[in-house]
Amino acid sequence: MNRTLIIGKNSFLVSKFKELNNSNLISHKYLSKVNYHNYKKIILLSMPQNYKKKLSKLSFEKNLFKNCKHKRIIYFSTSLVYPNILQNKEDAIKPQNIYAQNKSRIENEIKNNFKDYLIIRAPVVFTKKKFSKGSFFDILTRNFKLKKIKFNISENSIRDLITLNDLYLYYKKMDKINLSGVYNIGSNKGFLIKDIILNFFGKKLNNKKIKYEFSKKVSNLTLNVNKLEHKIGKFSDKIYRNAIRELNKWKN
Repeated sequence: MNRTLIIGKNSFLVSKFKELNNSNLISHKYLSKVNYHNYKKIILLSMPQNYKKKLSKLSFEKNLFKNCKHKRIIYFSTSLVYPNILQNKEDAIKPQNIYAQNKSRIENEIKNNFKDYLIIRAPVVFTKKKFSKGSFFDILTRNFKLKKIKFNISENSIRDLITLNDLYLYYKKMDKINLSGVYNIGSNKGFLIKDIILNFFGKKLNNKKIKYEFSKKVSNLTLNVNKLEHKIGKFSDKIYRNAIRELNKWKN
């Protein structure tokens, strides 16, 4: 009975989370075939692609939650449910786009339907060679192939990062103590956009054909992680160091 059902076979996160012991990974397309009595925990890693383009009625999630109401549910949300300011705490909700609005609404459905839940709000999750389609690094690398680096914010803006390995590691620490509630995770301080670019591309930036385009608008977004560090111990400095290390892999 102590099994975990992971929903989101095509999620970027699943490349690491499939390593969880005693777990079963499925696509959301096969939920009708699931016997929920076989599982103690449900991890929801992804949502339908159209949620990025329009507000949803959340039919998929509502149907899922109805069938597993008495289970423990884990949901990975996004830092985009917060405004662009430094040190967002868990109660400072102000979704930035349709994607974040849907994420926030799914969070509320979970809070209203489950007693045992864990919602983890993460910044940009990445590995050097793999990241979600349409994410920060996906757009950055696709533009770089076209010999341009383009942002609608200043290069002196701050964004936060976390490696996929660290997200997985600290999720396991949270789940080990059966932590419930809503928690931020990240480096606590973030990275300048220009430093992310420099560390990610290294000497490739010496190409004089690369065109740079930045706005003058400074836009910062980081998460306050004090609440989670109080529960599982200090981790933000390690997340920062590991993100730097991952950015610098094979950059030259």
